[in-house]
Amino acid sequence: MGVRSAFQYNPEIKVTAAQIGINKWEWEYIDSIDGEKAKSIMSEKKFDVLPIKDSNGDYKQYYSTRIWNDYDNLDLDDIDTDSTLYYSTSLRDLIKRFNADSRHFYFLSDYEKIVGLVSYANLSCQPVYNYLYFILSSIETGISNLLRQVVPEYDLVAEFKKKTDDHYQNSVKRFESDDGEYSFFDYIEFKDLCLVLKRFGQLLDENGSELLSYRTKFENTYNDLRKKVMHPVKTLLTTKESVNQIAEVLDDYEEIMKITKAAELAIRDTQQNISIATEERGEYG
Repeated sequence: MGVRSAFQYNPEIKVTAAQIGINKWEWEYIDSIDGEKAKSIMSEKKFDVLPIKDSNGDYKQYYSTRIWNDYDNLDLDDIDTDSTLYYSTSLRDLIKRFNADSRHFYFLSDYEKIVGLVSYANLSCQPVYNYLYFILSSIETGISNLLRQVVPEYDLVAEFKKKTDDHYQNSVKRFESDDGEYSFFDYIEFKDLCLVLKRFGQLLDENGSELLSYRTKFENTYNDLRKKVMHPVKTLLTTKESVNQIAEVLDDYEEIMKITKAAELAIRDTQQNISIATEERGEYG
């Protein structure tokens, strides 16, 4: 069983708030209530949050900017339940909280003490980019595999040939230059799924047809986030707009995976029924 299990691939990427945030043993802090000192540190280091360590070594208060990157006016607040999350909160739930609460940071706790901090600034890190790539590639693969089963390749190529845009024409040229060695689906890009769904979505059954409501997002929301994910050296996930975008894609991912799995099962059942009917005709015909 041990050897057999080694051949099974069950991808799962688990990213937590603690893995992308900063822990209290490494962050910078201030050890007294001193607004001028806090302003100096925060403006120099570009911090929007600065924890305050009390005489017992605990963190119960903090300074923060009222407006992102504006250090002229700082707020002094207590660390309370509204500003705290459990340190092993998943990235998915963290994004939902960011989106729902309109906050740009949370302190992380182990239910007893504050152990770290996570903010918008921490989203532009490799674990988050890897996670989002997994989500986007799963969406692309799931829908592409489904469409391959119902869209005739000849009709798909013909549809691309109708387009005057160089992007579509180049896909056709690459396909034809390879003498049909690969499926034409191997030559279309992520954003092209919008066109394919729009033109051939009616070929999907009642389960798969629900994907049509997401088709335009392949050209804008999904494709835009994908471009960011593919350029991880750039800091591109630090604004409210980018967090909203991530939240939307994560929500859509859940629904799209349910739809594609249901549609795949429906196609499989149909194929099995056809196979059984064919065998019966051969036996009794």
